[in-house]
Amino acid sequence: MLTHITPSFYPFYISIFLSLFFIFLVYSIYFKSSIVFCFFALFFFFSLVFFFLFYKEVKDFSILQFFFNSQYFYFFVFSEFCFFFGVFWTVFWGIYSFDYFNSNYLTYNQGINLIYPYGLPLLNTLLLLTSACFATIYHELFFCYKEDYSLIICFFFGVLFILIQFYEFNSASFTIGYSNFGSSFFLSTGFHGFHVLLGLFFILIFIFISKFYFFFYVLNYLNVSLIYWHFVDVIWLFLFVFVYTIVYLSYY
Repeated sequence: MLTHITPSFYPFYISIFLSLFFIFLVYSIYFKSSIVFCFFALFFFFSLVFFFLFYKEVKDFSILQFFFNSQYFYFFVFSEFCFFFGVFWTVFWGIYSFDYFNSNYLTYNQGINLIYPYGLPLLNTLLLLTSACFATIYHELFFCYKEDYSLIICFFFGVLFILIQFYEFNSASFTIGYSNFGSSFFLSTGFHGFHVLLGLFFILIFIFISKFYFFFYVLNYLNVSLIYWHFVDVIWLFLFVFVYTIVYLSYY
């Protein structure tokens, strides 16, 4: 006997709010407006709310369990790797294809002031590396059945990274439409920032379900969340080296 399942409207709501989220994300980067950023954060919050409502509705159908299976999640991470390969290809073409280091190209473009890599970018690097350490500590203690708050600290550092990144975007002397360098910079760091938000989202899901489900049920959730978190850490290290440090040192 077939069971009738009423279609859920939550994915439709999630799609709407995520679309608005991306629209206001671009506007907040381009116009550097705190008000626009508030709308951007609000739409992301509503996306989270509807996702949790959707999860509560479909958890018995094992949809998310399939996605969070470690074996299949590796394919998702590989697709993300391919995506960032394309992003870095664009960055190298947009930044390093120009003779920045032997000419006045940046000065010619109305005096772009490059971001000092050993200020906020270095602080963000330390935040992500520290959060990765706390995530690893939590993973080890989790197998010992010990109550630990390392993952919450990891989540806090991730949120702090996003706030500092937005402040850096807002205080930069160039915008996404300023030049090839501005477009490449905001494309790479902006997409990475979104993936940090996605990593925080995965961690938040684990923190939520770990309070209600048995150890072996949530183990895959923990593994894939930390795999993804370490993945965004590695991507940031490449950004710090190629988008911040090498460009700055070569120009100045």
